Amino acid sequence: MVKYHFITFATPDHMSFAEANVKSALETGGFDTAKIYTMDDIDDCYRLKNAHFFKHKRLAGYAVWKPYIILKRLLEIDEEDILCYNDSKYIWLTNVRTLEKDILTGRNIGVYSNKPNSGRYIEKQLTKYDAFLLMNIPNNEFGERAKNSNQVWSGFVLLRKSFNPIRFIGEWLTYNQDFRIASDSPSVFGTNDPIFHENRHDQTILSLLCKKWGIPMHFLDKNYMIDVRNPM
Repeated sequence: MVKYHFITFATPDHMSFAEANVKSALETGGFDTAKIYTMDDIDDCYRLKNAHFFKHKRLAGYAVWKPYIILKRLLEIDEEDILCYNDSKYIWLTNVRTLEKDILTGRNIGVYSNKPNSGRYIEKQLTKYDAFLLMNIPNNEFGERAKNSNQVWSGFVLLRKSFNPIRFIGEWLTYNQDFRIASDSPSVFGTNDPIFHENRHDQTILSLLCKKWGIPMHFLDKNYMIDVRNPM
């Protein structure tokens, strides 16, 4: 029987939000298991290798931990089980099986292009030039479509365990350890787009990977979950 697994991540100052999220995931989301990951769940080797990330406060190290914990849990669960990662500051309003039908029908990787009750953003607004270049987004028709399409939201990822999701998250993990792509460091290989606002770190990488893999983005209904920072 397929089981549904939920994970989130929290530093001490976000723990109360993560606990509320897990409570709603179990009681309303219908998950079989739920876990809050912390820095203690990241092995010493990975932390040492990426010490230049973890010294930054932004996203507790530019979220270099995010694909790490997702892959770690994905490798633990059984084939065909469902794994959901969700950022900590959200409350579930519906069963995960509703979202599974929404974005995993015929697929093993599901993403949304917006936070609940929020708008969408264009990729080139939130992705610096060097990220496009280093992730091999070409300067052709495909590249233009990618740059002018919506950016994926990395606060929610839904996976059905199989070979391709493991490969996909592994690629995310690899790119997220490239400081030139994942950090706020300025582009050195070219000029950012005129409408560029800021680089979105792990989200930039996830979004570009989805476009390279041909993974569609969906719109997240505000009735599915609450963003506690923007509940209305």
